Amino acid sequence: MKIPNRDYTPEFRELAFKRVRDGKSISAVAKELDLVNQPLKSRLQKRASPQESVLVARKSLPQGI
Repeated sequence: MKIPNRDYTPEFRELAFKRVRDGKSISAVAKELDLVNQPLKSRLQKRASPQESVLVARKSLPQGI
């Protein structure tokens, strides 16, 4: 049985991005929001600026970017 994809609001996606930007690790944010790490990381990399995408690869964004 295939598990259906979950639809997330833009506000929910912004919340996840903001939490990582504020210094939480992607795995911590994924766990808090009941998400899977890799899709969250991929989404963050697509959304991030070139400078931020390097930091997403390291699993967190520094505050103030």
